[in-house]
Amino acid sequence: MPHKPSGAAALRRSVSDDVIATPRAAVQRGIAKMAVIRLSREASERFAATLIDPPDLAPAMQRAFVHHRRLAKRA
Repeated sequence: MPHKPSGAAALRRSVSDDVIATPRAAVQRGIAKMAVIRLSREASERFAATLIDPPDLAPAMQRAFVHHRRLAKRA
């Protein structure tokens, strides 16, 4: 049976765990809120249609891809 710390050692561990767990839980809640996108039916349909048939890339984006490929080849 593993040894369970008691007294001050147990308190330090639980305080340390709480110091880590509290902000972690807050961050996880924040991520969950940001990960949910609420769209109207019309907006949802437009979003899906854009994913299915995306528009052509803007010229600036095409240049950015070319530039990135050149940089990646040098690395």
